[in-house]
Amino acid sequence: RQIKVIASDSPSNPANSLSDERISESFRIDNTPPLIVLDKTQEKPAPPSSVPVADGGTYVKIVEYRVDGGEWKPALPEDGIYDGLSETALIDTTTLPAGEHKLEVRARDGVGNEDTNDINYDKPEAASG
Repeated sequence: RQIKVIASDSPSNPANSLSDERISESFRIDNTPPLIVLDKTQEKPAPPSSVPVADGGTYVKIVEYRVDGGEWKPALPEDGIYDGLSETALIDTTTLPAGEHKLEVRARDGVGNEDTNDINYDKPEAASG
């Protein structure tokens, strides 16, 4: 996008008005949040260990998750750093509670657009041995 600005003093100087205009350099406008992809085709899936996240405007800046409305925890980027339009966020499923729970994933892009997506999962109890 570009912005064109026109300045004129004609309202206060109608006899000898002056005006000038400038066109800005191109810049991008990003009002769309990242897309968080969770597979909801199964009725009671196991919790996902990786979550694809994509942003069409800037870059994925952070991905977090929480269980049952608890505290947000960071999901680590698969490639070591959040800096691309597409990222895979890793969730340590060993730390998630067993049983049926709601997992929320939140992602934010480089200009602050944010979205959440959630999935109900069913994690089996750990086998005792």
